[in-house]
This record gives sequence, structure tokens and C-alpha cells, in this order.
Amino acid sequence: MYHWDLPQPLQDIGGWPNPVIADYFEEYTRILFTHFGDRVKWWITFNEPLEVCTAYGTNRNYAPSIDAHGIGEYLAAHTILHSHARAYRLYDRIFRKKQRGIEMK
Repeated sequence: MYHWDLPQPLQDIGGWPNPVIADYFEEYTRILFTHFGDRVKWWITFNEPLEVCTAYGTNRNYAPSIDAHGIGEYLAAHTILHSHARAYRLYDRIFRKKQRGIEMK
């Protein structure tokens, strides 16, 4: 679902360290489940979440390359975990019974 493609307006409000991004991610997953759930049976929420987190701290090789070492990584990790949980619960609550897919935990 997420592979290094955070829209610029979401990065402009802080990117993954901003907990409000979890709200946007949940709505994004709702769109994916609604439009592709009849064809997709295996869902993976985040590709390389560790690398995404380190891009807000020590890792200067990946966008957005924000130097917030010591806090940025942890805030991003918290939001990513929260986003994954919300996507999982959304699928489990609304889509799993009808679509019979599997979301990676």
C-alpha cells in the first residue's frame, strides 16, 4: 500500500512524524479496499518501514531526508504502527468477511 509515495501536501504538514497522517492513511486504505479488494487477497501496508522512519533522522539517502535524529525516527515509527493498526482494524471490521482477503500483520 505504501511504497515511498507520500503526497507532497502530507509531507508539507510534517510527513510520517505527524500523527494526523494516520487519519489520511486509513482513508487511503479504505479506497484501496473498496476499489481493489475484490481482486487483491494479500495486503501489505508498508514496504520497508524502518527505512521510512530513518529518513526522518539518520538516513540521508532516502526522501524526505529530514534531520530530526533522536525524535523524528520514533515519531514516524509510532505513526506508521498506528496507521498499520488502523488499516488492519478497518479491513477486519468492514471488508474481510465479504472479500476474504488476508492483510499482513
